Amino acid sequence: MENKISQYKGLVIGKEEPTPVTEREITDALNELVNRSTTFEAQDKVSELHDVVNINFEGFADGVAFEGGKGENYDLELGSHTFIPGFEDQLVGYKKGDKVDVKVTFPENYHAENLKGKEAIFKCDINEVKVKKVASLDDELAKAHGLNTIEELRESVKAEIEHRNLQKSFNNYFEKVCTHIAANSEIVITPELEEKGLQNLLAYYEQMVAQYGMTLEQYLQMGGKTLEEFKEMMKPEAIKGAKVNAVLEYIAKEENLMPSEEEVNFELDYLQKAYHLNDEQLKEFKDRNLEEFKLEIAKRKVAEFLIANNN
Repeated sequence: MENKISQYKGLVIGKEEPTPVTEREITDALNELVNRSTTFEAQDKVSELHDVVNINFEGFADGVAFEGGKGENYDLELGSHTFIPGFEDQLVGYKKGDKVDVKVTFPENYHAENLKGKEAIFKCDINEVKVKKVASLDDELAKAHGLNTIEELRESVKAEIEHRNLQKSFNNYFEKVCTHIAANSEIVITPELEEKGLQNLLAYYEQMVAQYGMTLEQYLQMGGKTLEEFKEMMKPEAIKGAKVNAVLEYIAKEENLMPSEEEVNFELDYLQKAYHLNDEQLKEFKDRNLEEFKLEIAKRKVAEFLIANNN
C-alpha cells in the first residue's frame, strides 16, 4: 500500500507569537553569567562551607572498594549537595595535605541496588582548598564576554532570550503542523520503520540521562521499570515519529527540497570543524550516515517551507 499524504500547504493551525522577554528573565540570565564567571583561588587555609576542596577519594562498603566510588583531583564545593547527605559536611575544617575518613550511609532510594541503605567509608586526601571569588555585574564582566559595557551585555542577553523564545514558538508550530499532516495521512509503518523510530527515541533518552552520569537502564531502575517495559511504552511515540519522518521525506522530494551536493559539503565541512574530525573520521561518518545526514538537512528545509506556507 502506498502512502497518501494529506494537504500540507494553506493549513490554518494557529501560529504562536513568541513569548515577550521579561525583566526577570534578563536578571536571571545575568545572574547566571555571574555564577558561571565565579572563580576559585587556591589558598593555604582550613576549609569552610562554600569553599572548594580538590580531593582524591575511594569508597568502601563492608571493607571492600565498590565500583564508581573512586575519583582523583575532584573539585567539590562544600555545601553544594553534589555528594550524598553528610559527605560534604565532614570535609569542613581541613587543609591541604590532610587525610579524612568520611563516614556516610547511602539513601534507601540510591540508584545502585548494592549500595541502598549501606554504610560506607570514603578515604579522602585533601589536595587543595580553594576560596570562591564571586564575579561582579559590571563592565569587567561584559569585557570577559567580548563586549564593552554592562548595558551592552544586558542587550545581548535580551536578544539571546528573544531568539530562544522565537525558536521555541517556531518549533511548537512546526510540531503542530507535522502532527496534523501525519494524523490526516495514510502512512504504512512497517516493523522496520517502527524499530528505527524506537531506536531513535532510545538514543535520545540515553543521551539525556548520560548528562546525569547514568545509563538508561539505571535511570529506569530508579522508576521501577525494565528496558523492555520502557520500549513497549514508547511504541506509540515511535510510530508517531516514523509517520512524521515519512511526511517530511515526502514533502522534501515533492517540493524539491533535498539538499544539493554543495549544501551537503558545506554542512559536512561545518561538522568536521565543529567536532574536530580528521579526514578519516569524516570518511567513516559519511560511509555510515550520509543518507541520514542528507535527510536531516532536508527536514530543516521542509520545516522552513511549512512555516512559510501555513498559518
